[in-house]
Amino acid sequence: MMMFLPPEVVREIHEERVKKALENLKAIELKKELLEKAVKEEKKVSSRRRRREKETVEV
Repeated sequence: MMMFLPPEVVREIHEERVKKALENLKAIELKKELLEKAVKEEKKVSSRRRRREKETVEV
């Protein structure tokens, strides 16, 4: 059985799907950015730890 939907309804459904897809894409991009920042921060912290460990060993 086929249903006929008016073009306005089809357009609204499409717009809602596009909005959800864009929101998901933005969320994924934000998650990637936050993950990259966290990795960079961890690298900074670990390099500081290594420096501190080296300094204490030399003394």
